[in-house]
Order: sequence, then structure tokens, then C-alpha cells
Amino acid sequence: LFHTVNGNPDMGERVLMEIIKLPFFEMLPPPSYFLGYGHLLHALSHSGNSEPVERIAEKVRARAIPEQNYFHYSYLHFNLGIAYLGINRPHRALLHSDEAIDRGRLSESPIAAQMPALLHGQALSDLGRDSAALKYFLDWIQRWKESGFLLLASAGALEVANLYEKIGMPDQARQYLDM
Repeated sequence: LFHTVNGNPDMGERVLMEIIKLPFFEMLPPPSYFLGYGHLLHALSHSGNSEPVERIAEKVRARAIPEQNYFHYSYLHFNLGIAYLGINRPHRALLHSDEAIDRGRLSESPIAAQMPALLHGQALSDLGRDSAALKYFLDWIQRWKESGFLLLASAGALEVANLYEKIGMPDQARQYLDM
């Protein structure tokens, strides 16, 4: 994940592929298994090629469904949403963000219930639904701040700054960039 978010998704993919090829990887408990494949989905999405994303997504779905754990379902849909956003399929990303939010709420995990909201707003923005994305982020920034998820609030503020810049409101964009 470090390599992927720092602009080197090919290196991230190579490292993660080495890890998942280890003989014991398929036997890991769900949190480690989903973490490895979730980060791999993120790295693969940077290529824009949907085939490897779909292949890994099917593998993860096959493991998540029998687990019947809302937290795992939420994490699965969150990672799929990120991957679909990365391969320029924002409508699918939006659907997965909704599933992740619903499952996260059912899991009663604060992070699983709130992290996918960032993905939801990003998908709205990528769909060109700027006013809906702006309204959504403005609502969620406050929620994230109140619940102590300041990293999510900061990411949301960056998204709002981008949206304001996009619609020609640079003063408001600077205000949220400062936030």
C-alpha cells in the first residue's frame, strides 16, 4: 500500500503478489487475507485494466460470502469500490460504497461505517454529480470531525476544495484547502 499511494503501484503490485504467492497465504485468517487482497486491488486498479481487478474481486468475494461477517463485507465492498473508481467505473464504485456503508453500519464498527462515505463522495464527483458530491462531503466533514476521524475529514476537505475549484469558486476552495 505504501508504494501504491506514493505513486509506484507497479512496485506495490509486485510486493503484494510475492506475499499472496506464499504457500500459507490462502490459510490466513480473514483480516490478513482481506487486507492483502484489498491492497492488491488498489494497486491493480492503477493499471486501468479491469481483468485482473475482476479476477481478484471474485476470489475475495468467494471468501467473504461464507464468512458472513458484516465487517468483512464492508471491507470487501470498500476495496471493490476503490478498485472500480481506479479503473474509471464510478457507477460501480458508488454501488459498492453504498454496500460498504450499509454493512459497516450493521457491523457496528465506527470506521467501517464511516470510511466508505469518502468513497461515496468521490464516486459522485467522478460521475460529474458535483452539487450532490459537494453537499455530501460538507455533511460528512462535520460528522467525521465530531467522531474524531480527522484524516477522513481532511480528505473530505480536499475533495470539497477540488469541487469548489472545479465549479469556479476559488475563495471557497482555498478555505477548504486550509481546513
